[in-house]
Amino acid sequence: MRNVPLGAWLSILNLALALLVAGGLALTANSVFHRLALENARSRVELAAVAAQDRLERTAQETLTDARLLAERPTLLRLVSMGSRSELRSFLAQFRATSGSDSCAIVSRGEILADDPGGSERLGLEHTDWEGRRFLEVPGERGGFYVAASVPLANDAESAAVVARKLDPVVLRSAESAEDEISIRLEPARAALGSSGDGTDGSLRSRRVVADPSGAGIVIESSLPRAAVDLALTPLQARFAAVTAVASLIAVALGLVGARALSRPFRVLSDAARRIASGDLSSPVPRTSGAEGRALSSVMDDMRAKVLSVTTELRHREAEARALLEGIVEGVFAVDGERRIRYLNRQAAILLGREVEDVVGQFCGDVLCPVARDGVRPCDVACPIIHARSRGSSRAVEHLQLASGRRTIVITSAPPAGATQVQILRDETDIEAARRARDVVLANVSHELKTPLSGQLASIELLQDELSETGTPAARELAMSLQRSTIRLARLIDNLLESVRIETGRRSIRRQAVDLHSVVEEAHSTLLPLLLQRGQTVDVDLPASLPEVDGDPVQLTQVMVNLLANANRFAPDDSVIRVGAASGVEIMTIWVEDDGPGIPPGEERSVFDRFHRSVELSNGMGLGLWIVKSIVESHDGSVSVSSERTGARFTITLPARARR
Repeated sequence: MRNVPLGAWLSILNLALALLVAGGLALTANSVFHRLALENARSRVELAAVAAQDRLERTAQETLTDARLLAERPTLLRLVSMGSRSELRSFLAQFRATSGSDSCAIVSRGEILADDPGGSERLGLEHTDWEGRRFLEVPGERGGFYVAASVPLANDAESAAVVARKLDPVVLRSAESAEDEISIRLEPARAALGSSGDGTDGSLRSRRVVADPSGAGIVIESSLPRAAVDLALTPLQARFAAVTAVASLIAVALGLVGARALSRPFRVLSDAARRIASGDLSSPVPRTSGAEGRALSSVMDDMRAKVLSVTTELRHREAEARALLEGIVEGVFAVDGERRIRYLNRQAAILLGREVEDVVGQFCGDVLCPVARDGVRPCDVACPIIHARSRGSSRAVEHLQLASGRRTIVITSAPPAGATQVQILRDETDIEAARRARDVVLANVSHELKTPLSGQLASIELLQDELSETGTPAARELAMSLQRSTIRLARLIDNLLESVRIETGRRSIRRQAVDLHSVVEEAHSTLLPLLLQRGQTVDVDLPASLPEVDGDPVQLTQVMVNLLANANRFAPDDSVIRVGAASGVEIMTIWVEDDGPGIPPGEERSVFDRFHRSVELSNGMGLGLWIVKSIVESHDGSVSVSSERTGARFTITLPARARR
C-alpha cells in the first residue's frame, strides 16, 4: 500500500466519496419517495372516496327528482284515479326507460298499485310509508344497495310514487380512481362507522358515511393495495438509480481526471528528485501548476542550486586536498572505524613499498607490519589510532618490518573526523640511527666525566676541611670556587644522563614512600655552595603534616635540585627563594618561587620543552625544566609556571600516598 501512487489514492478516495454520497442519496431518496408515494396514494384514495360520495349524493338527488316528476305527471295521476293497472304499468315502464332508473312503482296504503314490468326484483317498496330518499339493502345474489325516493301523489296524499336506482360501486368510481386501481365498496352503516386508515392487509383505505333522513346510511369505502403503490414507485426508483449511477460515473470520471491533474506536479517533482539523487544537479526543476506545486518546485530548485554549489566547492576542496596530500613529503593514510585503509597518498605507498590499489581496504596493521614487542603486536595493545580516539591525538614511534628492511617510523594520529581518521608517517630511520649514536656518545662521555668529577668533588671537600684550619682566606675562596664549578659540572652531566635515559625509555621508577621534607633538604644542601656564592637564601615553609608521596626519592630530589638551580640562575643576588607546599584530600602541591625577571609572555608552555632557551633569558642548555616535566609526569603529576610582573612560580602537583 505504501507504493500506491498519489493519483490512485485520490481516485480511490473520490470513488469512495462518490459511492458514499450516492448510497446516502439513494437511501434518503428511497425513504422520501416511499413516504411521498404513500401520502399521494392516501390522498388519491381519499379523493376517490369523496368522488364516490359525491356521485352517490347526485344519484340520490336524481332519484328524488325523478320521483317528484313521476308524482306530478298528469298522466300518472289520471291513470291512478282510473285504476287502470295495465296502462299504469306501461306508463311506469316507459318512465323507467326514459329516466334511467332501475325500478318504479306506485304505492298506496302499504300496497303496490303498479310497478314497471321490466324493473328489478321487488325491493319491498310496498312498505314505503316515508317521504324523501332512503338507502335500501337487498339481500341475495342479485341484491345490493339501492337508493329509493318516495314522493306523495299530487291528487292522493295516501299514494306515493317511488323510484329506485341500484348503487353500482363500479359506477361510483371516477376515471382517475379507475386508472389508479382504486376499488369502491359499499357497506351498511351498521357494519362500519365512517373511518379511514390502513387495512389489516396493508392496503390503504378511506370510508365515507352517507346518511338518509331516517338516520340510516351507507358506507362508501375506497381502497388501494399496497402492492400497487410499490409497483408505481418502482419506475421512479429505477429512474433515480439510473440518474444516480450516471452521476456517480461522471463524478468518478471527473475525479480520475482531477486526481491525475493534481498528481501530475508531484510526478514531475518526483522525477526531478530522482534526477537530483542520481547526481544530475545541472537540470533545473520544472515549474509546476498550482500555488503549492510552484512553491515546492521553487524550494527544490533552490535546494538543487545550493547542493550544486556545495558539491562544486567540495570537489574543488577535495582536489586541493589531494594535491596537498600528494605534494607533502610525509606519507598520509586514512582509515575507517575498523582501521581499514581507505586512502593512501603516493609518498606513503613509496615508503611502504606497496601499490595504492593493493592496500586500500586492508587492515592497517597488516600493511604497516609493526615489529612485535615481547611477542605482542602493537596493534593489539598500543595502537596510536585507538589512543587518538580517546585522547584527541597520539604520537608513537614504531619499527616497521617492510620489504625494504626495518624502518623507524613516527606515526602521528589525528582524532576521528566522522568515520575517517588520518595518520601521518614520517621516516626517521636515519634520524633515529643518528640519535642512538648521539645518545651512546653522550652516555659514555657523561659516564666517563662523572666518575672523575665525583672523585674531584670529594678531594675538594677534603681540601676545604684542611684549609679551614691552616689555609689563607684566598686559598679557602679558591677551594670554594672549585667546589661550585665542580657542582655545576656534575649537575650538567646528571641532566645529560637523565635526558638520555628519558628519551631511550631506560628510566625506571623505584616507588616508595617519600618525605618531601627530606627531598627539599637534600636539594638545598646540594646547591648550598651556589646559593652562598650569590648571597641567596632559601625560605622553606612546608607544613609539618605534609603527606608522603609514592615515588622515586632520587628522581624527586633531582626535580627540586633543577627547580632551585633555575631560581638560583635567574633570581638576583641577595634575594630570597621561597619553597612552600599545601595538601588536599588526594593530592599535594609544592612550589618554588623567586624574584627574578619572570617568564616572558607566551613562553609559559614552551619553557618545559627540550633544549628550550628563552631569547630574553638565554642561559643554560634547556634540559633542566624538561627533565622536571618528564619526571613529574612519570609520577602521575603535573607541573606549571605562573609569572607576575617580577618573579616566577613553578608549581608541582603530585598524588598523595594513601594513609594506612
